[in-house]
Amino acid sequence: MKGTLSKEVEIGISAANLWEVFRSLRLAELTVKLLPHLLAEAKLEEGYGGVGTILKLTLRPGILPAGLESYKEKFVKIDDEQRVKEAVVVEGGYLELGFQSYLVRFEIMEKKMITSGNEGDEQEYYDSAIVRSTIEYEISDEHAGAGASAELVSIAPLAAIAEAVGNFLAPELGREEASEFKTATIKKEGALFSPPRDSQTVKPHQNSRGIKKKIDESDRSSTRVNYELYYNRF
Repeated sequence: MKGTLSKEVEIGISAANLWEVFRSLRLAELTVKLLPHLLAEAKLEEGYGGVGTILKLTLRPGILPAGLESYKEKFVKIDDEQRVKEAVVVEGGYLELGFQSYLVRFEIMEKKMITSGNEGDEQEYYDSAIVRSTIEYEISDEHAGAGASAELVSIAPLAAIAEAVGNFLAPELGREEASEFKTATIKKEGALFSPPRDSQTVKPHQNSRGIKKKIDESDRSSTRVNYELYYNRF
């Protein structure tokens, strides 16, 4: 039996800035920091953040059956042009439950906004990003119903990660005013960990509505509580 779950979350920063985090090891680091009720630990087992990297992830008790909280995932795809990252479980976790495969995919997409130019012509601007989180899994017939169940698979944690990380980064990076965004071509990503392009540089602590927003250290604890409530809605 095969299954797919997917969910999209809009984030108020550029796709280029968001991708720099999602493509790297910082995603796991921020998940532990922002969602400790979800991910207790992320340990680098092999690699440096590129394809072939293996992480050992330890979930908080209650998400998977007791004794199966830790598992290893391997980065199998990092596409800087399309901004797509894929990881598969290679040991423990869902595989111990009888799943034949378990893949997680993050896609970072620009959200277009159409406005009229000075001479009335339409122009495209990129106001924010959309994170599409996807889980693809397969359960063998012999294990279906005997430990391995589609009910154990939830897209809610990935959606919570996307929203938490995006909202954490927004005060740091800010959002440009729509009138200041440059139009047309989005340049291809360069080397690993390359900084954002000049055409997508953002002002700190400012979103597209011109509302200044800042989260200091005293706000971080309440932020985590909010995301715990978000996760528990699913």
